[in-house]
Amino acid sequence: MSLSPDDLRSLHLALVGAIRNRDELNTLTLTGAGLGVSLENITKPAALETMILDVIRYFDAKGRSAELIRVAISASPGNDTLTAIGNAILARLAAEAAALLTPPANPFEACLIEPGPQPFISRRVLREFLQQVSNPRGFPILVVNGLSKTGKSYSFQFIGYLKRMLSAYDLAWVDLSTEAHAEYKPEVLAQDISLPLGWDLATLPKRPSNRYSKELTRWVLGQWSRSQAGRNAPSPLVIVLDGFHQPELYGETRDFVQELIKQVAANTTQVRLVMLNYSDALLPPGLPPIRREPLAPLSRPEVVEFFSGVARQVSGAEPDKAVIEGIVDRVMNQVPLGDPAYNELLSQRVMETAQLLITPTRP
Repeated sequence: MSLSPDDLRSLHLALVGAIRNRDELNTLTLTGAGLGVSLENITKPAALETMILDVIRYFDAKGRSAELIRVAISASPGNDTLTAIGNAILARLAAEAAALLTPPANPFEACLIEPGPQPFISRRVLREFLQQVSNPRGFPILVVNGLSKTGKSYSFQFIGYLKRMLSAYDLAWVDLSTEAHAEYKPEVLAQDISLPLGWDLATLPKRPSNRYSKELTRWVLGQWSRSQAGRNAPSPLVIVLDGFHQPELYGETRDFVQELIKQVAANTTQVRLVMLNYSDALLPPGLPPIRREPLAPLSRPEVVEFFSGVARQVSGAEPDKAVIEGIVDRVMNQVPLGDPAYNELLSQRVMETAQLLITPTRP
């Protein structure tokens, strides 16, 4: 995506107010979150305002204007003017890209998803799992695990995208990232599952009880069954539990999660569980086989597959393999293998390049 004349003027003013000297500008272009271009390769020594304008035009011509904006905002966290102007430009660029993006014929094969659009790379097991959600014989549980920054929670974005595109299932997502794990009680989990589904909490099992985890599990599954009354066909329920691996998780809540896993694994309903960041050691023993997707740094074949899919989506034809290989070389060479945020940084590079492929350059 290219900046409009108004965007360029606004961004220029914002950066002039945020950058104090040539050294700060060079730090932004060379080391800022991996932009990786020395200032001397962009512009000649001149007035600071002129060099900043040259920097904006340089990255805009490379299709990296959105990346420049994000890096600049990150480098000046207290600059409200830059943040406001930058985010407004990013929102416009995203909306323009989304308007030009043609949804794939098969949403399960989507490479660029809304909102954004943003790249969704690989995740073959997750795609297959979701495609089989309505199949009574499909796997009822998927566990997605990986190191930090490999994109476990990124999985939910695709789950939500398919929900919006297809309305193929009901969806509840519970994320413990902002919760006090040691204080998060099982009845709160049951409520968090229920609220987005509009279930009546009046019948939620009450304490005291010696079988509270079992009662809560029966209640959740029973609520889903009651919600199907009057429907021509059952609407599967996908429950996404994110971050329940914490060792200090409230004991009864862990019991409830394990009981829910056991009951769903029995596959007697069309309730499906996606466990993000939940280790095998915490799974109840004796379960039937469940799907697993261990996450690793993105591989070259996965990035090739992604750009091939984008090209098909844009042109409707098979892409030139040599062209795709060249694109992948340029993208992957920008991110050092072994970086702790490798997947995150590579996804950013992929998105910048994908936007160039799906949108024309402004004259």
